[in-house]
Amino acid sequence: MDRDTVRIIILVAGVLVIAGIYVWGRYKQKILAALERFGEFGVFEKEDEIGESRRPVRDTDHGFTGAANEPAAGEADAGGRVDELPREAVEERSAGTSGALGAPFLIQLSVVKGGGGRFSGERLRDALIDLDLVYGEMGIFHRYDSAYREPLFSVASLVEPGTFPVNDMENFRTPGVVFFFQPAKVPDPLEVFDDLVDTCRGLAGALEGRVLDEHRAELTEARVIEMREILAEACEQS
Repeated sequence: MDRDTVRIIILVAGVLVIAGIYVWGRYKQKILAALERFGEFGVFEKEDEIGESRRPVRDTDHGFTGAANEPAAGEADAGGRVDELPREAVEERSAGTSGALGAPFLIQLSVVKGGGGRFSGERLRDALIDLDLVYGEMGIFHRYDSAYREPLFSVASLVEPGTFPVNDMENFRTPGVVFFFQPAKVPDPLEVFDDLVDTCRGLAGALEGRVLDEHRAELTEARVIEMREILAEACEQS
């Protein structure tokens, strides 16, 4: 390798490092705040909780995670953690919205390896890209709208903080990923829900994984229909 080539490589590396420092410095608070909000919704799990059922499905369960679906005071899930959404998060997410979809609902489904296994980072990345998901802000994957401006739903690693080291995926392993979106934040919640379910199934098929609902139970067609009907009813009331 001649000297000119080495100089060019060093120059490019220097520019990338400076750009990375600039982006992190400018958007650090936004990124950290977004990841913290995901944690408040209970999106991320401890590794020893992956694949465990949180609690039995009750008649009042709507397939949404959030304040309107939180358990009674002191009611803990199977892992001993109470699913509560802080008051500040409720007020922030409710601002500027109204109707049934104005509550801070979060629809989430997971794709896990099962059997204590882990997804290979490279295979996972390639499968997500094949499903037209794009690596983007906050270090996770997203399904964007047709103009590639607004995310419709997102995909994070199940283990906190949920990010993917996209430049080091060959050394990355995860027991699963979580797909999630807020119905109040998208133009057509039913269309996004259908796309999310199909994408989860596509990923599970590509990686020999399992699709779980928000209670960490196997996702059945009956459960999909139930969640969709409740979402449709909420859309009509909004």
